[in-house]
Amino acid sequence: MYDFEDFNAADISFDDLIPKPPPEVPFSASGDISFSDLTPKESPASISRLIGKVAQGATPPAIGALGGGTLMSPLGPAASAAGATVGSLAVPLGDAVNTLYNMGARAVGLDEYQLGMVSDYIRSLMNKSSLYDPPRNQPERIAETVGSAIGGVGTQVPAAAKLAQTGTTALTRHIGKQLAAAPKTQTVVAPVSAAAGQYTAEETKSPLAGLAASIFSGVLIGKGGAKLKTRDIFSNNTLNSAKLKRMATASYTNADKAGVMVKTDTMQSVKEKIIQKIKEQGYDPDLHPGMRKVLKRFSQDAKDMTLGEIDRTRRVLLKVTKDRVAKYDEDRIAGDALRVLDDQINSLKPNHLVSGDVEGVRHLNIARKLWAKKAKTEIIEDVIENAELDAQNYSQSGMENALRQQFKHLYKNKRRLRQFNKKERALIKKAATGGPILSTMRLIGKFNPRGPVAAFGGPAAGGYFGDTFFPGIGAPIGMIGVPTAGFLGQTGATALRKARVNKILNAVSGGSPKTQAPNMKPAVLRSIVSNPNFGLLGS
Repeated sequence: MYDFEDFNAADISFDDLIPKPPPEVPFSASGDISFSDLTPKESPASISRLIGKVAQGATPPAIGALGGGTLMSPLGPAASAAGATVGSLAVPLGDAVNTLYNMGARAVGLDEYQLGMVSDYIRSLMNKSSLYDPPRNQPERIAETVGSAIGGVGTQVPAAAKLAQTGTTALTRHIGKQLAAAPKTQTVVAPVSAAAGQYTAEETKSPLAGLAASIFSGVLIGKGGAKLKTRDIFSNNTLNSAKLKRMATASYTNADKAGVMVKTDTMQSVKEKIIQKIKEQGYDPDLHPGMRKVLKRFSQDAKDMTLGEIDRTRRVLLKVTKDRVAKYDEDRIAGDALRVLDDQINSLKPNHLVSGDVEGVRHLNIARKLWAKKAKTEIIEDVIENAELDAQNYSQSGMENALRQQFKHLYKNKRRLRQFNKKERALIKKAATGGPILSTMRLIGKFNPRGPVAAFGGPAAGGYFGDTFFPGIGAPIGMIGVPTAGFLGQTGATALRKARVNKILNAVSGGSPKTQAPNMKPAVLRSIVSNPNFGLLGS
């Protein structure tokens, strides 16, 4: 039995026996604990999971295209193409239709009759599947969205292209043609606009802002794609060597039809002036052996000559100017004599003719100019063709480096270069060299994962520096970002190099760039279809 006095002896009071609340710990006051510490954290993204999310996102449109094509295949190729197109577009089309319906229903006060989104229904089915692994964080959600866009464009464009060819009606062929327009631009727009839309919608909590970001991305890429399209070689020029040859031949024919016959005394005067010019320029038979045939030809007795005969005589002089063995001094003398001949023929008057119309001289001059353009265009076309053959030897830089090397060889070949005027030579030099913008693009393009070194080195370097500066999410972004930047750099360098070559073609041929179909419309449509939150606008 305890003695009550023992409590006082132990210095214990009744107040000590009353439970007291725990001491308050001020959140974030000490800097050790804050409300953000209590917020659930998203697990960091890994490169393997990001790749898995891309593949996971690409699966539904691929299944839709396969199912639609297979279901309609018994009805023929056209029906199969139509089924694949509709199947791959089923989700975005369903969301679009339901969104428009929901907006209309709300406008008339029928809020209780709202339709669910097809994408939400598909997502709920996938969540119930044990095979589906939902994204855990924002990078994975973006990756899944990008995969869906890639799967969509990868199935829809080929199916639409087939529909454009096999459609049984003009309407179906037209629809297929429109959906398959600008395939390269659509391929770039799809993942970029999808990523931009998903990120913007999450950050702003607004699906409308996400849709605006997707469309804005499509507009930018569409405008850039149209510019790149004008840089295609060969097909982008209104004139080529074959067409110039046909035009020159027609002009030669018109000159012959004019029936021009130049009087003997006029031709004698022309020959004397040419011989005089040759001697004035310091002709020496030992130093200029190529000019002997020219003088022999012009020393013959003059006679009435047709424009065709005069032109053949002219070619004797022209051959000396293009002779690879001839020295520069001999080329100069032959060139001066050629200009005397051309000036004399171009100044012919009706009283200089035995018969015919002096208009034939004009046709002859047009034919010569066209033939000269044809010859220069052939040289450029040969250079481009050689570059296309050599492009496979440059695994990393491809066509861009092949063009640079071929035009460098042309610029160093002074004999071939002599056929071009000053402006054309400057364009050839520009195509053979770089410049700050092109050099920067080429440098970035070295990370393009085409070669064996860049295929491993680019992602490794990107992952290392990304993780160094932005731990966690930086590594996967760097592993994807560096090769992507390399690809864009190499693509840009190639496009810029082709643009310079195309300027040369236009200059030497006298042609102009063809009017290209705008890429804006397919780019904007693709950005809307690829937007991941389009259905939320009507929810």
